[in-house]
Amino acid sequence: GLRWAGGVGVADLRTGRPVDADTQFRVASITKSVVALGVMRLVEQGRLDLDQPLRELMPGVVPASAWDSVTAVTLAHALEHTAGFDDVRLNEWCADEGLAPRDALAINPRSRVARWRPGSRASYSNPGYTIAGHAIELATGGAWDDYLERDVLRPLGMSTARFRRTPEFADRLATGHVGPG
Repeated sequence: GLRWAGGVGVADLRTGRPVDADTQFRVASITKSVVALGVMRLVEQGRLDLDQPLRELMPGVVPASAWDSVTAVTLAHALEHTAGFDDVRLNEWCADEGLAPRDALAINPRSRVARWRPGSRASYSNPGYTIAGHAIELATGGAWDDYLERDVLRPLGMSTARFRRTPEFADRLATGHVGPG
């Protein structure tokens, strides 16, 4: 059972509100672990195939590359950062947080051209997980975050975890800040 619940630090510098057991934080790159778990659940159910070329799974999302005749980019490559894609660019980083994955991927399609043979080397690439979110939407017919909240987070007992801001938890959200020094 629960042994201790609390927090350390300041959740909001403006008001001085301290972090406590109910403070919520932005999920940031932890999203990748949850997305990967959601994808793997769909793979186990036969609704996604890690080895299917992305050009077949989501036509028009991954542009043609010189490597297509040798090794097509797959969902596995996207998840393991071995697709050869560039990392997120500033105009993607600053995009509306409510964009559907396919719309976010439309911002810089050239950043998803494989720069080397997929699977041959790793390079951190956030867009691989946007692709995985789009794959979740294709497999489920719904929004990626709705699926992950319902089928991954809730069964884990994470009843208040969300991927998007919601008014019901706005007063519990920690605001990002950098202290002096």
